[in-house]
Amino acid sequence: LTRVMNLRIQGRERLGRPGQLIIANHPSLIDVVVLIGLVPDANCVVKQGLWQNPYLKRQIQAAGYISNNGSAEMLDEAADALRDGQTLIIFPEGTRTTPGEPPRFHRGAAAIALRGARCITPVVIRVVPSTLTKATPWYRIPARRFDFQLEVGADIDPTTFAGRPLPLASRELNDQLHQLYLKETGNHD
Repeated sequence: LTRVMNLRIQGRERLGRPGQLIIANHPSLIDVVVLIGLVPDANCVVKQGLWQNPYLKRQIQAAGYISNNGSAEMLDEAADALRDGQTLIIFPEGTRTTPGEPPRFHRGAAAIALRGARCITPVVIRVVPSTLTKATPWYRIPARRFDFQLEVGADIDPTTFAGRPLPLASRELNDQLHQLYLKETGNHD
């Protein structure tokens, strides 16, 4: 409506399934807003710093989101949400990607997936021209309308990692996801 951006979504119908872990890269400030708009009943792992933000704290708590406080309890809480049939959104980088740099994934998303997800669905987000990034103030928008592209990838079955010790399986899944995003975003180590 505001004509600030063009929004293109490929595979939207595959979002919002019970027990689905949606894993996405994080190039802009509005990634989470768009994903939550597409999956309105989704739960979300939210970085700990936002729980201290006086403007957002109450809304985050009211939504029942999970704090990424780095604890084992957070992993259990997120896995419980998935086992209860919720859809969970997580950004494995934990923060927005710095433009031009490859994503740096933390293993928490993989550990959560292996503990409770029925399926893992990668979502690749592209924003052209780059805007609302970690390196740019929120009020600096491009001179032209930007394209926000969201592509829902093929599901990954977490049971393919069964039978291995959890730390090893988590590392393997995280590496697979990281390689997928390096390829899809064109950023390489």
